[in-house]
Amino acid sequence: MKKYIFTDVVELAGESCKPFEGDKLYVSTGSLDVDKLNNSSIEIVNYEERPSRANLIVKNGDVIFAKMQGTKKTLFIDKNRSNHIYSTGFCAVSPKTELITQKCLYYLLTSDAFLKQKDKYCSGATQKAISNENLKKIEIKVPYIDYQSRITRKLDLIISIIKKRKKEIEELDNLIKSQFIELFEEKGYNEVPINSILETSFWLMPATPKYLIDGEIPYITSKNIKNRKINFDDVKLISKKDYYRISYNRPIMKGDILISMIGTLGQIAIVGDNRKFYGQNIYLLRLNKKIIDETYFCEFFDSDKIQHKLQEKSHKSTQAYLKANHVEDLTIILPPISNQKSFKKFVQKVDKSKFFNKSFIKCN
Repeated sequence: MKKYIFTDVVELAGESCKPFEGDKLYVSTGSLDVDKLNNSSIEIVNYEERPSRANLIVKNGDVIFAKMQGTKKTLFIDKNRSNHIYSTGFCAVSPKTELITQKCLYYLLTSDAFLKQKDKYCSGATQKAISNENLKKIEIKVPYIDYQSRITRKLDLIISIIKKRKKEIEELDNLIKSQFIELFEEKGYNEVPINSILETSFWLMPATPKYLIDGEIPYITSKNIKNRKINFDDVKLISKKDYYRISYNRPIMKGDILISMIGTLGQIAIVGDNRKFYGQNIYLLRLNKKIIDETYFCEFFDSDKIQHKLQEKSHKSTQAYLKANHVEDLTIILPPISNQKSFKKFVQKVDKSKFFNKSFIKCN
């Protein structure tokens, strides 16, 4: 390994768009999902009517990456892609091939070491981004050229395995959905209002308490509920005194269902333990466990059918929001509790396989 300034191993590439006839494909930063082009987001433009940011032309052999802070979007440019127009939100670089290969440069641009420095040196009032001048401040470590092909082949293999693992996770998710439909939706069970299968339900405290840097209790909002999990990584903190004051008659308990009601709507999570926390803009359901299982309930609530109904019911203002009756008036298929628990065991087995795949991805 040898340490370099980033601009010592690359040439800044790309040039402004010159007049052309006919149409070209325009790739915005939003058209790139990490390292994959989203074809549905790519526009067809002509020279006269193209967006103002559609003004970057690159060459075969270049690598582009998004300049914006907090983004990981990187793309190889091959012969076909060199015919497109790209957003000026991308930075284009060309490897100095005596020091670094295109493949090694690509992996460098996707590394945490590079991205952390890129974010550190981003500037700007509204949308912070890295400038060409600040690229000169980034320090990198590059393997000796003779070893780069060997290293990138190993990385290619790891990436290939990770993609397969992600595909397996998607297939396992689909397996759960198909099993749910087969066991319940096609059996003709009665539907009942959600409010009939609850022990209780209530809004979490809507008033905002005082946030403290040295607070002890997490205070979440709707944005902290996603993919059936509660994310405690990005939360405000409140004092124990405030926590007990606002939660004494409406506590959160293990097994409760939390639903996001403002902004991102209808996200759901099961409270998995007895840790102390509170929040706002969230609706809490406490299920009657004698007749409804939480795993079954979440799978039903997370279905496309229910999520579509919630979007239809939501109110649109500055932020979309739901009311309590939008949730409780929904109807749910109610099979025997024994059938629900059998489904829960099936989900737990599938989740073990998903956990194995996710652990591999995280470690790599």
